[in-house]
Formats: sequence, C-alpha cells, structure tokens
Amino acid sequence: MSGTLNSIYNNASFALHLHTDAMARLQEQASTGSRINRISDDPSTAYRVLGLNTNEKSLENYIDNLSEVISTLELSSAIIEDITSGFSETQVRLTQISSGIYDEAARKRTAEGINDILEQTVSLANTKHIDQYLFGGTDTGSAPYTIERTDGKITRVTYQGSLESRD
Repeated sequence: MSGTLNSIYNNASFALHLHTDAMARLQEQASTGSRINRISDDPSTAYRVLGLNTNEKSLENYIDNLSEVISTLELSSAIIEDITSGFSETQVRLTQISSGIYDEAARKRTAEGINDILEQTVSLANTKHIDQYLFGGTDTGSAPYTIERTDGKITRVTYQGSLESRD
C-alpha cells in the first residue's frame, strides 16, 4: 500500500511542479506582454520574430533616410524658389534701367540692389544641409560657387563643384 501512496505523492508533486512552471510562464507573459520571451519558449516562432525585428530595423533606417532626403529636397526647393524670385526681380530692374526713365542716381541704386541680389543668390547656392553643400554635385565637401570681387562688388562667379549628379 505504501508503494501506491508514494506513487500518488510523486504524481501529485510532479503535477504541481508542472502547474507551477506553467503559472510562472503565464505570469511572465502577462507582465511583459509577450508570448515569447526566450528562444526556448517557441524556437520556430522566435526565429521568425528575430527575422521580423531585423526587417523592422532595416525599415526604420530606410524611413530615416527618406526623412533626410525629403528634408533636403524641401530645402533645395525653397532655395531654388528664392533664387528664381531674385532673378525675376533682377529682370524687372534691368528692364526699368533700360527704359531710360531713371537718372544716374537711380541707376546706381538699382545696380547696388542687383549686386545685393547676386550676393544673396551666391550665398543661397552655397547652402549647406546636414554638413553637405546642396548644389555641388557629388563634391559635397566644398562650396560649389566662388566669387571674384573688384572694389567690393562681384565681378565673376565660378562653379567649382562636380559635374556629376548626386544619387
């Protein structure tokens, strides 16, 4: 009879141990919110989860890169709009000067205004974003446009950037 009681005790003890382990796993799952906390919880699913985590990191990097590209394109677009606006204003001023209406003082003021627009245009064309010059082609480490001055006025603008397009 003692063999039977011993067997019942061992079976009950083993069952309680299994239930305790199961309760511990369920409590861990409830506290972490994850069904798989270790690879041993479900090896095949854990393998898939690791692959999905890798894909997630890759997609996060891709999204970060896209955000930088969008930021760069938005800034470039705004700069090009500013440069185009400056060209339009210069065209209007040159048309006014060539009409012969202005006297010498007005022509000098207009020429100074055109020089200011040229200064601003060169400054915009040499804009840096994320430590790279935007309009220098593949040469993003140095200013793409250089200027020569005579008596403090710009007399020449030279493109020093790369002729290759950026990818």
